[in-house]
Amino acid sequence: MNTLDNLFSEYGERAYIHAKRTYIPQFMSEQNRQVADAAEEVLPKGGTVIYPGCGTGIVLQLLIEHDPSLLAIGFDIAEGMIRKAIETTDQKIKYFTGDAHSPPERYNSVADAVLLKNSLYFLDPEVAIPMIGKLLKPQGHLILTTFKSLDPGTLKDRLWQRAIYDTKTRPAEEFMRGDISEEQLREVTGSVDAEIFYQTQLLPFIRPPLPLGGLAEILHANSFAGMEILDMGHYADTMYLVRAQKK
Repeated sequence: MNTLDNLFSEYGERAYIHAKRTYIPQFMSEQNRQVADAAEEVLPKGGTVIYPGCGTGIVLQLLIEHDPSLLAIGFDIAEGMIRKAIETTDQKIKYFTGDAHSPPERYNSVADAVLLKNSLYFLDPEVAIPMIGKLLKPQGHLILTTFKSLDPGTLKDRLWQRAIYDTKTRPAEEFMRGDISEEQLREVTGSVDAEIFYQTQLLPFIRPPLPLGGLAEILHANSFAGMEILDMGHYADTMYLVRAQKK
């Protein structure tokens, strides 16, 4: 029987099989950039960022490129994701295998920012947010993405439509404009395969979307001073980008 950590390890291999190639699909780079920008706005120079559910570490790589003095720490339940992160990102980034529901106590109160991109909907927010919140210093920021509270059928349809556009139509448009080469267009095959795997194997594990009001209540109960809803641009029809500051 496939467990979530095994499935994510396989997804990591499929999604980033092209990691050393020349084409990174826009649907990956744009969302990663949005989360990195939200973190860069609040991280002090030489600060500390912790990323539970870090996947293959791309957002941490963006942050360390922006500020090489940053202490960047990532962990993920999927060993395959961590292996890929170690292989493909800066050696200064610290990685380990771990569960966002129970982060190591040694990292309590050390982070200026904690990231939770594309992970909250696989977690129990009433357990994960209090535990992740402990990682933050006073005045630190939690930055997360969460699906809109749509009914499951509508959400699934929108995710499929987005996946088809991002992995097939959009790269073809880029090629027709001359933004990418024919060779780069062929490299899209890996991202198509990864998205089909995500939609068919991982979507069943997603919890019902948490309404923003419910998220606000959990944040308030765990000493967060409120939350900002940031622009998700291309992804605004399916998810929110949220930033909340610890008291």
